[in-house]
Amino acid sequence: MVYSPNGHDNLQYFYSISKSDRTADQKTIAYFDAVAEQVNFQIGPGSVLVLGGSSQHLVNALRERDVQAFGMLEPEGGLDDLLEEIRPFYGVESFSRPFSRKYELVVCLEFFLC
Repeated sequence: MVYSPNGHDNLQYFYSISKSDRTADQKTIAYFDAVAEQVNFQIGPGSVLVLGGSSQHLVNALRERDVQAFGMLEPEGGLDDLLEEIRPFYGVESFSRPFSRKYELVVCLEFFLC
């Protein structure tokens, strides 16, 4: 498990702004940058799949560290809600089916109802 100081407070802050503010907030970017740094340092994965669009900044931060990071949305999720520069690295597939490729690490920071 990756340690995140004050993780609960950070996630509460992140989720309160992620659904309403489309602009990349510096505190959110800094949070995911720190998570990406710890994931890369403690785990060192070559490839990562991030489930859900609210964690798009994590995909971006991992890619900045030369990690092959990709994101996936459920079919009802829209790619239009993602930052334009991260859209090429996102796909739309059902989370309940086998993934189209293998990943060394799968990350989910959201809650999904099945």
